[in-house]
Amino acid sequence: MSVLADGVTITIGHNVWNFSLSFLLYLLLAAIVGVIAEYIAGWHVPLGIIGAIVAGIVGAWLMTQVIHLWHDTSALS
Repeated sequence: MSVLADGVTITIGHNVWNFSLSFLLYLLLAAIVGVIAEYIAGWHVPLGIIGAIVAGIVGAWLMTQVIHLWHDTSALS
C-alpha cells in the first residue's frame, strides 16, 4: 500500500519549515514551464533550474495578474 504524504517538514534548530504537497507541485510545474519557455525563446536563464523556476513563477504572475487577456466585462458596467 502506498501512502502519499501531506508535504515535507524540515526542522533545523528551532526553525521549522513546512512545504505542502500543493506548493511542491506548484514549484515542479513552474520548473517545467520555465524549461519549456527556455526552449521556445532560444536562450537559457541564469542559475539553471532555479532560474527556470523563477521564470515560470514570474511568467504565471504576469499572465494572471498583470496581463489580463480575458476580461470580465460585466464588472465594468
